[in-house]
Amino acid sequence: MSVAVILVGEFDLANSEKVGDVFDSLEREASVVVDLAQAAYIDSTCISRLIMMQKHRAAAELAPLTVVVPSRSVARRIFDVVRLDALFRVVESIDDAVGRNGETMTVRYLHGDDRQ
Repeated sequence: MSVAVILVGEFDLANSEKVGDVFDSLEREASVVVDLAQAAYIDSTCISRLIMMQKHRAAAELAPLTVVVPSRSVARRIFDVVRLDALFRVVESIDDAVGRNGETMTVRYLHGDDRQ
């Protein structure tokens, strides 16, 4: 089964622990999609959490992390400048991430405005 985490709002140092907790809980899932299409802002702490999750997945020989980063999204510029497409499977939409083969997916929303 695939798991998708859809990030909504702003993600920075103030909520990085919450992001890390969610990402940590998904490290052993067979297929993980992180959707940044609705992220209004992400900083280096969020990117670092993505990179750490990908490193753990690679060490466990799991499928690469898929990240939804639409071409007009806030995150796209960061991904292009830092060349994160070399580390992650980057797609335009959630549909591109999972295909259309009837696969079941669990979806979790993570709201950046809910500060811990």
